Amino acid sequence: MRTATVLAAAWLAILPCALAAQDADPGRGEQAEREHRIGLDEVNRLVGRGVIRRLSDVIATALRRAPGELIDADLLWRGGHYLYEVEILSKGRRVEIYVDAVTLECRGEE
Repeated sequence: MRTATVLAAAWLAILPCALAAQDADPGRGEQAEREHRIGLDEVNRLVGRGVIRRLSDVIATALRRAPGELIDADLLWRGGHYLYEVEILSKGRRVEIYVDAVTLECRGEE
C-alpha cells in the first residue's frame, strides 16, 4: 500500500512538468518538423490553460488587417509556434491571415 502511495505522489509531482513539455512542443520527433492542425478539444484545453488566446481575439485581429466576412479559422502547429490560420472574404477575394496564437501578432498573409 505504501508503494502505491509513493508512486501516486511521484506521478502527481511530475504531471505538471509533463503537461508543460507537451504544450511547449506538441509535435515531438518527426512530427515536430511538420505543420499540423490542432483539434477543437485541444484548442479548448490550450485556451482554458491560458497557453493560447481566445479565437474571438484572433478573429478581431485578423479582421482589422483585412476587413470582411469570416470564412474559417484553424489552429496550426507550425515551426514551433501555435498559429491561427484565419480565412476572410475581403473585397471580393479570399485572404488567409496567420496570427500568432500567443501574441496576436500577424505572421503573414496569402
